[in-house]
Amino acid sequence: MTPTTRREFWQEKFEANRNRDKRNCEALAVIGWRVLVVWECAIKTRKGPAPDELAAIVADWLASSERYDEIGESRVA
Repeated sequence: MTPTTRREFWQEKFEANRNRDKRNCEALAVIGWRVLVVWECAIKTRKGPAPDELAAIVADWLASSERYDEIGESRVA
């Protein structure tokens, strides 16, 4: 969610962050790493998974062959 003040600044910052994260994930993939992104906003809400549920989600991903995944608001809501 973009703050209501200085919207242009925040939009540019968010876009730069997304680009940086994409570059970093791609660089990790090149050297054989797998990437699981866990968004704080997804786990620090009442709708977020309990610790044992989060551990199960992470364990399932670790056992998979997926190279990249995210645990975000849409995944746990």
